[in-house]
Amino acid sequence: MTKQILARIEQFFQKIVIFDFRLTEVEEFVNSLKNERSISNKKCNDDQMSQLSIEIQQEISQQIKELLQRQSQEEQIWQSQIEAKIKNFQLIIEQIEKQKQNLRDFDQDISLTKNIETSPEWIEKNRINVQQIVNNIYEQTSRQRSVSAESQQFLHQEENQSQIGKYYKLKLEQKNQINQYCSGFRQVRGDGNCFYTAFGFQYLQILINQFDQNQYNQFIDNIVKKTNFIIEYNNIKLQDEKSQMLLKEEFIFRLNLIRNIEDRNERQIQLIKHFRAYEQEKEQLIDGCFYALSTIFFKNLSLFIIEQGEFKDHFLEKEVLLKWEQECNDNEIVISSLAKYLNIHIQVFFIDKEHLSKKDYNEDSNYLIILLLKPGHYNIGIQLK
Repeated sequence: MTKQILARIEQFFQKIVIFDFRLTEVEEFVNSLKNERSISNKKCNDDQMSQLSIEIQQEISQQIKELLQRQSQEEQIWQSQIEAKIKNFQLIIEQIEKQKQNLRDFDQDISLTKNIETSPEWIEKNRINVQQIVNNIYEQTSRQRSVSAESQQFLHQEENQSQIGKYYKLKLEQKNQINQYCSGFRQVRGDGNCFYTAFGFQYLQILINQFDQNQYNQFIDNIVKKTNFIIEYNNIKLQDEKSQMLLKEEFIFRLNLIRNIEDRNERQIQLIKHFRAYEQEKEQLIDGCFYALSTIFFKNLSLFIIEQGEFKDHFLEKEVLLKWEQECNDNEIVISSLAKYLNIHIQVFFIDKEHLSKKDYNEDSNYLIILLLKPGHYNIGIQLK
């Protein structure tokens, strides 16, 4: 008899599993148990039957509760699986977009390489176009001002330690302090671009003379080729793709030209000649354009780094960065961002009347740039060897 009862209970639970049960079936089931127990000649009083009914109902309630719990767990698992698939789809879409951008960059790199390395006609044509662009910038800005021939050069000759003290009117204690770091200094032209002159020249020295070939190639491929060459001057904003490409290709061509000189001393000599020139000189490629190309590049690179970095919401002079001969009043953020992004140790000496202080950015780098800052103007510090 017990086996029959258990079998009937199992049948009933099967109905619960498929959610096909009704309250009347519970009543019928209980009544059938009463009949079966009377047929077996085993009398049960009303209290016993009531207790049995309660136990069965409790068991049924427990089974229903467990079923609902399992259903809830299955729904959560299903929801998690759906969310995981959505995330996978999003990752796939991002990867596809990255691949598309890589293909575009690859096509651009191929175009750059082909033009620069294999087409002399293109080199000459591009140089003429770049000269026109740069000279137009100069004609509407720096050439509007009358300055001496010596002051027109973007870089001056190196001067020794004693000249640092005279130029900045330093006291003996200050001279001794700065002489621990600098063997001399080099003045740069004061035209609103002086930070990018002082920083850019020193970085290009490192790029051309200290980087190995792999580091040099990575800088060209991963940074120069991917940086905009936008510039704004005299209410004119030069940002069309054709002009940017011309300037970028010419900058890469001239960097390669200097880098490919085998003798490092001659590299340095040519870098100085190209960078300081403000007009066409006897040598064909020394035409005053290299300084402008370098300045445009480092201005755009600074803006890119800041927009990608931690200071993007705190830097309020983004528009100033791309303006020709426009000084940025929040240059410390620019310096800090460049030091970190380019992995360069930048050492800034602040010289203000009788005060001299030093601040270092990214000290762990093996490459050093020294900036001498007097309010409103940067010069180049020559590293003590």
